[in-house]
Amino acid sequence: MEEGQETRHKKHVLLNFQRDIIDSAIENDALFVLAPGLGLYQVVAVLLKLQDERRKLSGEHGVTLVIGADATQRTTLQMELNRIYPSEERFVPDTESEFPKQVTADLSTTDRLGLYASSSCLFVTTRILVVDLLSERLDPKQVSGIIVINAHRLTDSSGEAFIIKLYKTKGGEGYIRAFSESPGSFTSEFAKPEKVLKALHVQNLQIWPRFRNAVQDDFENKAPQLVEVSLAADPGASIIYEAIAELLDVSVKELRKHERLDTTDLSPSQGLTSAFDETVKKQLAPVWHTVSPKIRQIVADMRTLRSLANYLLKFDAITFLKYLENLRVTDGSKSAWMFHSAAHVIFEAAKGRVYKIKQEGQTAEVEPILEELPKWKALMDILYEVMDDKKDHDTPVLVFCDDEFTCEQLQKVIRPDGAKRYMEAQYLKYLASKVEKAQTGVKRSSSGIPVNMAPQSQIEESALRAQAKELGALEKHSNDEQKNGSDKTDEWFREHVRFIPSNSVGYISLWENCPSYVVVHDPDITLIRQLELYCAQHDYSKVRVYLLRYEPSPELDKYHSRLLRERSSFEDLIKAKGSMALNISSRTSTPYIPIERADNSASANSITRKGGGRAALPGTEKIRVIVDVREFMSHLPAVLYSQGYNIIPITLEVGDYVLSPEICVERKTIPDLRGSLQSGRLYHQAEAMCKHYSIAILLIEFDGEKAFALQSSAELGEDIQAGHIMSRLVLLCLHHPRLRLVWSRSLHATADIFRQIKANYDEPDPVTAGQVGLEGHAGTSEPTINTTALEMLRRLPGINENNFRDVSREAGSLSGLASMSMEKMIQVMGSSTAGKRLYEFLHQKSTM
Repeated sequence: MEEGQETRHKKHVLLNFQRDIIDSAIENDALFVLAPGLGLYQVVAVLLKLQDERRKLSGEHGVTLVIGADATQRTTLQMELNRIYPSEERFVPDTESEFPKQVTADLSTTDRLGLYASSSCLFVTTRILVVDLLSERLDPKQVSGIIVINAHRLTDSSGEAFIIKLYKTKGGEGYIRAFSESPGSFTSEFAKPEKVLKALHVQNLQIWPRFRNAVQDDFENKAPQLVEVSLAADPGASIIYEAIAELLDVSVKELRKHERLDTTDLSPSQGLTSAFDETVKKQLAPVWHTVSPKIRQIVADMRTLRSLANYLLKFDAITFLKYLENLRVTDGSKSAWMFHSAAHVIFEAAKGRVYKIKQEGQTAEVEPILEELPKWKALMDILYEVMDDKKDHDTPVLVFCDDEFTCEQLQKVIRPDGAKRYMEAQYLKYLASKVEKAQTGVKRSSSGIPVNMAPQSQIEESALRAQAKELGALEKHSNDEQKNGSDKTDEWFREHVRFIPSNSVGYISLWENCPSYVVVHDPDITLIRQLELYCAQHDYSKVRVYLLRYEPSPELDKYHSRLLRERSSFEDLIKAKGSMALNISSRTSTPYIPIERADNSASANSITRKGGGRAALPGTEKIRVIVDVREFMSHLPAVLYSQGYNIIPITLEVGDYVLSPEICVERKTIPDLRGSLQSGRLYHQAEAMCKHYSIAILLIEFDGEKAFALQSSAELGEDIQAGHIMSRLVLLCLHHPRLRLVWSRSLHATADIFRQIKANYDEPDPVTAGQVGLEGHAGTSEPTINTTALEMLRRLPGINENNFRDVSREAGSLSGLASMSMEKMIQVMGSSTAGKRLYEFLHQKSTM
């Protein structure tokens, strides 16, 4: 590596606005909302390093906990630390000395306690940290502060909010620093910034959009040399895009007919973005069970059409055609958009980009078209230009793509004659698939597919198969030619061109490789700002950035739409900050109001005289609930704690919650309920609860923002169906008659239900609850119900729904039934005919 390039790798300069963010974070607890691409991970990495240095120099104790980050974000932070401070080996990710270390469930309690005591910074999963704080294994005074990533995900019952509440209520006095790169999430619901600030126990909101003066000054001083390459999509793709836009327009008009849907701000252009789905889903969720199948299908069709628009300029023409044909087979009979005339235009234009049929009478000949994507040729021209102009041959040319698929595709295309060879190879695979379908006898049902969308004619199919056989011998020759065809240009491309997906890990490649030339294959707001940030942090010769874009196209519409949404979100945030109510309770940790057992009505009245129960009465005890540690992935423990329950986390073998020595609860959300019934896991869970507890409860909990119904009444059938959720619940109750079903409207409703169920019952013992289900545990003293014997009893002659319970109760067992006299049977069954039939059946001799 040359000396100049080595200097580039070592040099890292924080911009002035980044230093301002760090200074603000050090001075005051705050929530920082940044525009994507402004170097959030660099800021957090420097804060972690400063905390590490402070602990070394001052000898202070205390660990900084980083919560809310996913696996990719944790890796990105470690890579940023390694890049900014390359001299320290412990900043290398995935090593034994990595910094910060990760605290997961794989570590034993002793190892976790050792890390808490010896580390300056740690990544901690939400579930583990909540359990350690509740069980008092981790003293909040050992924690110097908490850094929250993805702060926009916080709610009053989220795991991160639960951690901060535990930290504050148990005496923690460290700092709280929260960060988010999703401004739109703060404007998606009423007073969301205030709710997040309250959950964080902070008052300061820092907003850093791209248009803030400090950011603009830093970026515009050393802006990259931007070369915009505007391309026109091929004619076939333009026709398809217009047809998709027409179908989206028709779908939006149909949605506007729904009286429960506010379509004031809905437009066909928004249908190309995921935000449209979120808007429609949020409005329809509370009444989804009453929504007609037609509206549901339209929502699904719009999702499919948006995918088509995205794939149109990402897939090559052949892959796109194959995707369309598979879509027609799988969804052709139920998708409403396929019955529209515009759908016929899409399929015909897609075929026209791949081949053309020349038909003469009953014979036809296929002429390959193999339309190439315009960006392929433009990228080749750029690389040839760079190869001629490039003086610094040690730094690679970085080509940023939307995803891994596009990177792999371009690696095959970007070489001399690579696009032609790639398309020919794809075409041969397409023809081979036609031959395989004919040989395997794959049949397509045309009953549900409209006439204009019918499968290709027999003549067309025969012509394609004939060409497949004709070109089959050329397939091996084409592959060999692709492997052996290599020249100096091809070698230069392989050596100097790198294709990188546009994500947080990929962006670091800019600083690692220090390129002079960058090609943006797919426009991305975050990537563009990362390029601006990269150039502003370096003072050497300007970087030349080539931006490829189709105009007009779905990708450009999405890019502009995202820019407008982001700017609008920041403007709304700024207005909300100006009129935000001051959250006084965030200055100090306000203790929660405990739920207490009152001995009599007089004590209950005295609670009201003491400020709503904030001061506990002598002789009162908070309600205790034993919670399985795996349940801390959900939000219910946080809600229970906020309502004053005494949460005791242990590992339970049976159930999720133990409310008393007699009561056990298995909690299921609707998705979990469906999965448990499908796999049969719930049957075994119910069997274990009924065996070890006298009161076994299956709690079915709904999302408070969605409909309180499993399905609409129209979907209920008259007969039991094996695959139906209601039928499976009925069968579960038949097999376990002692199992109680409890339906909860929301998390807070569940907390109220627990309080009512626990009334007049003793508090559970954690030691006993932890032993239930383990080997050697005897189980409940009450007799269990022998469901197999009951099923056999109900099938005996003379037994019916009116008398089987009396017979079971009187006989006690099958052996007891066999020993009963005829007179006793007649008396119990209430019928001489039925009693004689059963007695004769049981005592009749069998002959072999």
